[in-house]
Amino acid sequence: MLPITDLGAGSGWPVPLGLRDLPAAQRQAPWTWDPLREGHLGIVGAPRTGRTSALSTLAAQLATRFTPTELHLYAVHTGSLLGLESLPHVGASVRGDDLPRLAQLLSILTDPPDPTAPVVPLRVLLVDDWDRVGEELDRARAGVLRDRLAALLRRGPREQLAVALTGGRAALAGSLGQLVSRRLLLLPADPIDLAMAGLSSASVTQHPAPGRAIDPSDGTEVQLATLVPEPTAARCAAYLRELADRLPSDARPVPGVATLPALVTVGELLSQQGVLVIGTDGTGSVGFEPSRGQRQIAVLGHRGTGRTTALCRLAHAIAGAGRPLAVIGALAELPTAAMAFGIEDADGLIAARR
Repeated sequence: MLPITDLGAGSGWPVPLGLRDLPAAQRQAPWTWDPLREGHLGIVGAPRTGRTSALSTLAAQLATRFTPTELHLYAVHTGSLLGLESLPHVGASVRGDDLPRLAQLLSILTDPPDPTAPVVPLRVLLVDDWDRVGEELDRARAGVLRDRLAALLRRGPREQLAVALTGGRAALAGSLGQLVSRRLLLLPADPIDLAMAGLSSASVTQHPAPGRAIDPSDGTEVQLATLVPEPTAARCAAYLRELADRLPSDARPVPGVATLPALVTVGELLSQQGVLVIGTDGTGSVGFEPSRGQRQIAVLGHRGTGRTTALCRLAHAIAGAGRPLAVIGALAELPTAAMAFGIEDADGLIAARR
């Protein structure tokens, strides 16, 4: 095991993640990543070989070597990268099945950085278990989001974007392997994975220590650093939270993705002139603007998803704006100014329209 403290302090690129063994020179040297020179990073391995722990180490190293003004950190995962959001550099840590927040995150990363800013930060995206994230998006029929995520790999430091991902053998070959130029293969590895990396089973340690990896570019063994002994997800998360408490805060917040509240009341929503406010997007009130042509509004969903509640809120917003309101059917808690009609009361509705 290699504690992260053994990597030493420092700032800027390259970022050390472990130690490589150089037996010919009878010494060890830092194994580093510098996206400005080397491109995206791929940490490849089977489940439970330390992929998530490696990304947690990378996140901690980035947080200690850069300020939030210099580097913005984002993550997409399957619920594995816990505690990351406590770091002041992190704009969003999003689960792959949280489609609305993922779409917002991809928009942030796709937009070009502000060239007028005094310091243009490098945006680093961590993706834990690339293969599983893609499978979740496919199951959700969100192929567009999957394609947008993959398209980020075609961008690079010139657009102030770097990606560090973990995954299986797909990161060793094919289109994904061609886009990830800096790679590590975690041990123990399947013989097929070794062959795809251009390595033979005979050249690899048969019973590797936890955190051991191979650099496919030259075949050297690497010992990755860990945040804590026996780095479980919970222990790594606790380390990141403690690290966040020690880091200085930054006056300028990192552009992020809002988290929706589990419940919001009408009294918590800010009214807006000319807007029929119905809810929040996590940052402010949202609604419809009839003056801009938003006059035909459909509330859709399965039974039990809150269709009637949403329609009732919309009815109160219309009445509160001083607009005439007619309700067809049995809608509970009608505004006092509303005109109620039965489903078959066509004559009454026609008269009201006149």
